[in-house]
Amino acid sequence: RYLEETWHRMTTDTYVAISSLTVAGASLVVSIIATLFAKGSLNRANDSLRQAEKIASREEQDWRQRKWFDLYLKANEAYNALEKFQIQYGIGSLQSPDDGQWKQDFNNLIYIFRAVHALAMVFPIDPVVTELCLATVDFQNVENVFSKKRLERIFEAMNNVREKALVDPAVLSQDPH
Repeated sequence: RYLEETWHRMTTDTYVAISSLTVAGASLVVSIIATLFAKGSLNRANDSLRQAEKIASREEQDWRQRKWFDLYLKANEAYNALEKFQIQYGIGSLQSPDDGQWKQDFNNLIYIFRAVHALAMVFPIDPVVTELCLATVDFQNVENVFSKKRLERIFEAMNNVREKALVDPAVLSQDPH
């Protein structure tokens, strides 16, 4: 009887040990599989993050280029307005600064220059922007309105802005998808 009880106890202890070992092995396998899934998720998350950063960088670059382009368009509008004003009211014109239409057109011209300044003032300090602003000020003196040098200076400043506004060729070759 003692031998049977010992045998039975050892068999029960053995079954418990084997069962515990089996559960531990199954837990290890499940843990390894969970770790592999977690690693795969982490890799996907990292890929998504890299893609999001790339898109954000491209969007920021595109935004910056659009701001320069907006400033270029406004500078071009100012140049064209001044050139038109000089042609319309320049040497040989029958209209004088005392004429109502002249005053209205002059005020419209100054309004366009102010719009250039409003757009330029939100840019960080930049020599191109500074030159544009300096080229489009000081029109209290009527002689400056008709100055060909002033028109050339605005044209040069506008072209400097245009250089900054040029589309990066890499943007045109990027796959949008």
